[in-house]
Amino acid sequence: MSLNPADVFQEPGPLLPLREAEIRRDFAIQIEAAIRAKPMYPHFRLNAGHVATILHVPIFALKKGGYLSLQDSGGKPNDVDTLLARLKGTLDLVDHFLRPGPEDNKAADNGRTEPSLTSHNPDTPRKRRKQLPAPHTPTTKTHQSSDLSSPRARKGTRKGSNKSDDLDAEYQPTGKTRNKTQSRNCRIRDNSACVLMGTSDPQVCHIVPFSWNNNYENLRKTSAVFAHAKAFLGEEWMRQFEPLIQNARILASSDKAWNMICLNIQMHTWWAKARFGFKCLGYDNPPEGGESVVTL
Repeated sequence: MSLNPADVFQEPGPLLPLREAEIRRDFAIQIEAAIRAKPMYPHFRLNAGHVATILHVPIFALKKGGYLSLQDSGGKPNDVDTLLARLKGTLDLVDHFLRPGPEDNKAADNGRTEPSLTSHNPDTPRKRRKQLPAPHTPTTKTHQSSDLSSPRARKGTRKGSNKSDDLDAEYQPTGKTRNKTQSRNCRIRDNSACVLMGTSDPQVCHIVPFSWNNNYENLRKTSAVFAHAKAFLGEEWMRQFEPLIQNARILASSDKAWNMICLNIQMHTWWAKARFGFKCLGYDNPPEGGESVVTL
């Protein structure tokens, strides 16, 4: 996965060849017509999100037996309501992917964060800014509010050992932190260089977001939409690899070197905003105990 300067530059082809765009447009027309044929949806129109989905999912998802096909593998019509739910669910999955949690705003192997979008006054001393009251802090203190805001009260609330209302609270095991060994393995594999620019001192970035399964709450959110990944990855892939992404017995199950890639800080910023992507063009099966060579 590392950059090889000796490789001959290849002019990139179009993301969507004209002929393929026409095929996908025909699928979109057929899907819209099939849904409108149902009395419940006489005025249905595909929205921009639906069209974008049809233009970007692998073509097998639209053909007979595909996840967004009008026909199942046996040639029988798929239920229109199921197809609508899948179109919506695919958009929900993409939204879940592009809306990472705060855990994803840092590199996998260090504490550097993405450039902050929140402006601040650089002339204000750091210690002084910490002492400034919050905008909503009451100006009149009562005995009760003083107790709630005191450090001692907050400390007792976190422990929760003697609070009656905490006895009924749902048990939430602590989420996982990042696996430094795996991020180090990724850095070694990529020769400690950005795989795009070849620059040194890269950040190790996750492909499937770290926040997808690092705690049970995030895992529940992922489980609610992950079935729709079949539209992009296919049924066989889901059968083989789904347990590596969502596994209730193993939190952070995808926090592995195979789900990481080295990028410099600018590429990492754009990566998180989906301003570019990678396409697997192929890979070589390694000898026993060897490593695969992946072409992106």
